Order: sequence, then C-alpha cells, then structure tokens
Amino acid sequence: MVGATRLTALARSVESMICNGDLRGGASVRVLISLQGRATIAELQAGYLRLRR
Repeated sequence: MVGATRLTALARSVESMICNGDLRGGASVRVLISLQGRATIAELQAGYLRLRR
C-alpha cells in the first residue's frame, strides 16, 4: 500500500523532529500527514469501489 509507506516516512520525520525539539518542523509535517492520510483514504475507497462493481 503506497499510502502507508508515505505515512510511515512522514511519521518518522515528525518523530525525529519532535525528539530534536523542532516543534515547528513537527507541526508542518503534521499538515502533510493530514493531506497524505486523506489521499490514502481516497485511494482505498476508489480501490474498494472498483472491486465492488
């Protein structure tokens, strides 16, 4: 699942930033996680709908 791979990489980035005290950087990555999460859900829904037809 491509979306899961992207989300995992972003989660690692935000974890690293927070551990290093870069809270602003962590906040900006959270926005990307939100966007990628929505894209992943859309991909899953599209795939599910294709399978159901």
